[in-house]
Amino acid sequence: MKKIIILVFCFVSFATMAQGEENTYNKWLFKVGANIVDNSGDTNPFNGLALKKMGFSNNIAAGVDYRFNKHWSAGLFLSINKFKAPDAELDGEFITMDLDYFATDLSMKYYLRSATNELNRFNMYLSGGVGMFKIVDNTLSLNFGGGLVYWLNDSFGVTLESVAKFTTENDVQYDSNHFQHFVGITFRLGKKDSDKDGVVDKEDACPNTFGLVAFKGCPDADNDGIKDSEDACPNVAGLNAFNGCPDTDKDGVIDSLDNCKNTFGPKENNGCPYKDTDKDGVLDKDDACPTVKGIVGNKGCPKVEIKKEETARVNKETLNKVLKDYAKSIYFNSGRHSFTEETFVILEEITTKLKQFPNAKILIEGHTDSVGGSRLNLKLSQERADEVKQYFVVNGILEINIEAIGYGESLPIATNKSKEGRELNRRVVIKVK
Repeated sequence: MKKIIILVFCFVSFATMAQGEENTYNKWLFKVGANIVDNSGDTNPFNGLALKKMGFSNNIAAGVDYRFNKHWSAGLFLSINKFKAPDAELDGEFITMDLDYFATDLSMKYYLRSATNELNRFNMYLSGGVGMFKIVDNTLSLNFGGGLVYWLNDSFGVTLESVAKFTTENDVQYDSNHFQHFVGITFRLGKKDSDKDGVVDKEDACPNTFGLVAFKGCPDADNDGIKDSEDACPNVAGLNAFNGCPDTDKDGVIDSLDNCKNTFGPKENNGCPYKDTDKDGVLDKDDACPTVKGIVGNKGCPKVEIKKEETARVNKETLNKVLKDYAKSIYFNSGRHSFTEETFVILEEITTKLKQFPNAKILIEGHTDSVGGSRLNLKLSQERADEVKQYFVVNGILEINIEAIGYGESLPIATNKSKEGRELNRRVVIKVK
């Protein structure tokens, strides 16, 4: 009896310590069924498995296991049996009187597979431990075996188990090495885990969704270490710094907001590198004339160089030539009659030259390409010519000396069939009469 008390005390102590290991798998398992004992009397319990040598009377067994980890459990097993005379053979001889068999075993089980979802209902395990059995005398044994549990549902399973028991004492009649086999029903007293993710519903923050223990049962679909409920991009692996969203080019702009997600670029340009459309060495963001090749010293705009005349005043022919060159750099916003920013520098230069001829009659012509309707083009050309006139008037040129005429698409200087030709046709001409 003292040995039984010691075994029970060891089991209870171990189970109490194991509760702190991994409470996700805190499941008590109870089993009850029948046992069969083979007692051949040989030193090797694998000898003599003939059914006629086994006891089949009052062969009841029950046990309890504490599964503290998905692979490990501790168990206590009690069994009784009876060898019936004269059918049972022990130590090579048939017995002449009935002999009772009683055993108490403490074991550790290692589960090769763990039933954490409905597709894995088989639990196969190996076991090892110590025990005490008695036929004539109380005898200690070292036990090794294995078994399997097939779970019929979340609570009940069928168990098959075989254990080889080796005695720790020699030359003991009847109380010798033997096999014990068990078949029965196992009941799992565990907390409900609806989503089968290994986290019981009571502790599962997402009880109806398969998740991870690390996130209290909540999912992390993209496996980036951020649970889906806090992940701004739950289906794409990302970074903590961006709430789970990726930044492929590592430029500090997440891919969903990055217009160039595979190319490093500044945040202020939506993750894209700055362009230099006209290839003049001045980035578009700093280029006052981004589509016209210019020079760095003039903010990317072309500088119109006018040869200084030997006299203080230039003659009309030379002035018209100068005005023609300047007018090439007058640009309007697309489809509108408002000036682009870089044009004001050119208009200021033209105004300075015209003031040298305060009484001169000035003609401003507006022209367009053939894209769009002719009426619209005529109207737009007139509006642009008037816009130039208005600038001159505001800046000190007498309005009475200025005439502005829009010709629309009627006077092309190049073909409208090519891009280059259309660009030439979209123009303003300024001349002195």
